[in-house]
Amino acid sequence: MAEHPDIDEDVERVRRRQLRCHLPVISGGMPNAATALRAAAAEIAAHDPAVAVDLLLDALGHHVRAGELEAILSVVEELAPRRKTLDAERGRRVDVIAGAVDVAAGLEEGEACLARYTEMGGPQRSSADILYLAEVVAPVLAFLRRTAESDALLAELDADLRARGAVWPLISVLNAQTLSQYGRSLPATMSAGLEAVALAEANGIPHHASISAGVLALCAATVGDRAACERAARLLRDAPEPERRALAGIGLGFLALNEGRLDDADVHYREVLALSPIGHGVVRWEPEWVEALLRSGRRDEADAVFAELQQAIDEGPLAYPRIARVQGLMAVDDDEAVRYFAAAVDDAQTVGNRVTEGRCEMSWGERLRRARKRAEARRHLERALALFREVGATLLAERATFELRAAGGVVGDEVVSHQLLTPHELQVARLVVGGASNRELAAKLFISPRTVEAHLTSIFRKLRVRNRRELSARALDDPILQP
Repeated sequence: MAEHPDIDEDVERVRRRQLRCHLPVISGGMPNAATALRAAAAEIAAHDPAVAVDLLLDALGHHVRAGELEAILSVVEELAPRRKTLDAERGRRVDVIAGAVDVAAGLEEGEACLARYTEMGGPQRSSADILYLAEVVAPVLAFLRRTAESDALLAELDADLRARGAVWPLISVLNAQTLSQYGRSLPATMSAGLEAVALAEANGIPHHASISAGVLALCAATVGDRAACERAARLLRDAPEPERRALAGIGLGFLALNEGRLDDADVHYREVLALSPIGHGVVRWEPEWVEALLRSGRRDEADAVFAELQQAIDEGPLAYPRIARVQGLMAVDDDEAVRYFAAAVDDAQTVGNRVTEGRCEMSWGERLRRARKRAEARRHLERALALFREVGATLLAERATFELRAAGGVVGDEVVSHQLLTPHELQVARLVVGGASNRELAAKLFISPRTVEAHLTSIFRKLRVRNRRELSARALDDPILQP
């Protein structure tokens, strides 16, 4: 390279452009970072293929954050032919994302490549690997699976990045935690999502928390927190990419559906359609639109939306097994509906999403109740209510309670921790139960020790416990408090 000063200058120029892509726009960053990075990669590829790959992997992080499925697949296609020419470190990164795409497409052979992310662990990993794990691997794993291994990676990255004070990648990890916790613990989802949004806004990079904002909108719609749902939607509506803006309508539509405002849900989903065609993007919002149309008595429109969704899934690059619930809702024959609901429950259990599992059980119970099979209906509705209470899905629990009583079931009153504590208080309580000291809490949450004490005083008062030991004892009977 020393014999070609012009090439050196080209490399230096694109590296400076790469650095600008990591800055907020208000600080001189580039407004269309992913596009700029991919253009720079094409410009330098012939002179320095390794730098071109670095730029493409960097662009990948931006596309992942924006949820731009087609762009993600396009970058992976660009990377694949270069794989054999790469050094071990870059080759491993390419293998991981290529494996993730294969797994998402339902191809088992992708598992071995995806699993190579475990080779990036440990104290000796490079700063480039840390960024790649935070920006790309963590969100992708959170989308694909919810396992002890992926949880451990997120916890490890969270602690590492907080210790380094690395806010930008920390927000990406919080995005992944928000996504990973959705369906398992809605209070934990709210806590991680609110922290990601607050950090992003405070640092002038609000759209860096788009994944958290999108999941936060869905989570708030599930617990009935309209203010949080609308706050997340406001952030998303200002995003530059249509895929991100669509997440606002998806959250607001889900809130309207859960509150029984079916006409409002239809309006929001039509706004989504104007931004993201049916079957595009990563989030499958169309089943909820179909449900809203069915519950409004608009069967023909529901049939049309579902037919377009089914065609898009059949022709698309990813495997989406989780539409069986809406197939059950669409079924005319009760026995056929039951088969679909049973498959939907199995799918939800496989991915570990208790909210989805509860919704499947509730739909199943509602169908059986309307078929006058009240005893069978109660069994599924009781299961749905238990799942909703376990994860903190307050609004859905109210609907399950109504349906269960209509089926002749008896529902006891229950007030659990997530209904008594604010999201921030619940976050503190879970960390305390996990053994964190006040100093560790302050460092982890970027708050003062005095604020920690204030939270603890409020937590102890609301839960009627006197100290940390009693709080930990309560957590034994209240899964929401467990870390």
